[in-house]
Amino acid sequence: MTNVKVVPFTSSYLKNMNSEKYTLEMNVKILAGSETVSMKAVQSTDGNKSYNRTLAPGYRKDEINLHDEAQKKSWDIDGIKGTYTVTDWSKYPTKPDDDDDTVIKDFTKYKIMQGYYKIGSTEYPADCIAFTETENGVPVTVAMIYCFNGSKPKYMIVKGIAEVQGETAVQTVMEGQITRCDTYADANYMNFEKILSQYKLVEDDD
Repeated sequence: MTNVKVVPFTSSYLKNMNSEKYTLEMNVKILAGSETVSMKAVQSTDGNKSYNRTLAPGYRKDEINLHDEAQKKSWDIDGIKGTYTVTDWSKYPTKPDDDDDTVIKDFTKYKIMQGYYKIGSTEYPADCIAFTETENGVPVTVAMIYCFNGSKPKYMIVKGIAEVQGETAVQTVMEGQITRCDTYADANYMNFEKILSQYKLVEDDD
């Protein structure tokens, strides 16, 4: 990024994305060494019900997770097998952890840096959120860069930054093109009954 400065959340482009209700669709490339995994990610929530889908045809992966906080239930769908399982979370002391970090749900908790990021020949206004995690005892800074076209995000890039043998190593781990970003839930994704009717219920092996 260039012309980087720290800005308050209220002055950031990300304020337009900070909503309890949203629908996000994104074409994603996960970069793992010399291997690239292409997939489509879809997320939608109305604040109570949530829909998450990961579709990677090249790896025969089509996974959908439906969660209803009011019912304390989740449905995990295997689109390849055409089956789904049900988990009743009311039987457990805590609700399931949300381990999908594609979307940060509360941007106000993070320091936001603003500047410009070049993709191809175009330089986009961009916001960056950076935070540090520890992997195998090594501190790694994760930088999530959102490039905007007007008020709508167009690209999302995730970089990992670490000190390796005294040198700073920067690696791009994910590139995403955002094809849809709305601050409301898509009614089609919230219709769990219709979605589940397309699949067969099976018992969870666990």
